[in-house]
Amino acid sequence: MRALFTASATALLLLAAGARADAPPAAHAMAQFPATVEDWAHGARLFEGLGSFHRQASTSSPAAQQYFDQGMRFLWAFNHDESTRSFAKAAELDPACAACYWGVALTVGPNYNVPAMIEPRARVAFDALHEAQQNAAHASPVEQALIEALAARYPNAQPLDPSNLDPVLGAYAAAMGGVDEVAFTGGIGENSAAVRASICQGLEWAGISLDAAKNQKTVGVEGVISRDDSRLAVHVIPTDEELLIARDTARCILGEPNPQ
Repeated sequence: MRALFTASATALLLLAAGARADAPPAAHAMAQFPATVEDWAHGARLFEGLGSFHRQASTSSPAAQQYFDQGMRFLWAFNHDESTRSFAKAAELDPACAACYWGVALTVGPNYNVPAMIEPRARVAFDALHEAQQNAAHASPVEQALIEALAARYPNAQPLDPSNLDPVLGAYAAAMGGVDEVAFTGGIGENSAAVRASICQGLEWAGISLDAAKNQKTVGVEGVISRDDSRLAVHVIPTDEELLIARDTARCILGEPNPQ
């Protein structure tokens, strides 16, 4: 299997929550996060207008399959928390579904929008991975391989952040059989050469060699910004993300259905 690293056009979001006067800010913020897979399932529901993507999971529950598919759709849409919630609901509906727990562990972890993992997320990821491993005998060969690879991403329940993430990413990429390419897309990804250079810095282990001149001149247009001798290609792919958001917002205001 090969992994595709995608760096998006969404700026890193710094989430801040107000704290009660009698509680430290960090403790108050952590209290807001679900502490178990079961907690993550609370409030999950099926949404319309998310397309028709389907990947068969090893489950005999049609409802669990619906939530698994929705989790995959939210994952591709980069709504990681809603994806986690959907996978957790699928696991609640079918506690023997190893792929459902794999989805929880995969999506609750760090990503380019939330590069640091607080302790409750790390614990849920590790526990969900353990449940996936416990039920892997009922899973398909592909699901078993994905679960085995994810163990490289979560060797323990230690929270991950940029200070300790690189070795884990390297181990996970190796377990997935390597990286196919890096794609920058949407907003900042397609328009900021500085952000792209910053992200690629330190990823030489993945075989990335950025061409500074190509990177600087590729703004808002499609192009390859890696050196000719780079083991991995680095692409810029415009998406008109802002236009899509505006159109979706207009449809919501006008009460029009989303296209499938």
